[in-house]
Amino acid sequence: MISVTDHVEAPKPALQQRSRKTVDAIARAALRLLRTSPYEEITVERIVAEAKSSTGSFYARFPSKEDLLFHLAERILLEFVVPEASKRLDPEANAHCSVEERMLKALGFVSDVFLVHRAVLRPLTLQMHVSTDPRVKGSATRFNAVVHGAFLRLMKASPELQRVNDLDTALSDIVTWIGAALRQLLLLRDPPGARERRRAIAELGNCMALYLRSKK
Repeated sequence: MISVTDHVEAPKPALQQRSRKTVDAIARAALRLLRTSPYEEITVERIVAEAKSSTGSFYARFPSKEDLLFHLAERILLEFVVPEASKRLDPEANAHCSVEERMLKALGFVSDVFLVHRAVLRPLTLQMHVSTDPRVKGSATRFNAVVHGAFLRLMKASPELQRVNDLDTALSDIVTWIGAALRQLLLLRDPPGARERRRAIAELGNCMALYLRSKK
């Protein structure tokens, strides 16, 4: 697994405050467009028009539209996912929770990440399936490493699971299963309504908890 500290090509360093503001303006413009249009239909020209910038300014900071997508994913990771995972999946704060409750908290967190940031994570996920660019896999893997790491710490801290045979392998299997299930449910197709989503997450969480208990 690639570490969250591994290098990914970032926008060219901003040497002045004006340049940093341009990067932010381009990023915000792209996010606004992604809320209403598929990534594939958004051109650099539309982004810079929305940002009131220029193609020259764009390419001075991002070598390609894909690099902007990676930049957006990194911002989401650092500004939302890392702090929210630390808060919502903190083992000490959830010390009183059962295995089922821990599982549902983790699934709820991942679901929220996917839904709130679907505009960026969906095209990144689709790129993973078709692109041979190692930066695509690197960006997605770093994202997964943070979410999966928080999940593993939460579950390993459960007193109920201390006697599970080969807990690391069991949890690794679960990470793979829930990641695939939630990507399919929330990213690769139109997400279901709130009621259906809650039911699907509850069923998935209970199944995973039963699997863990069966390993004792």
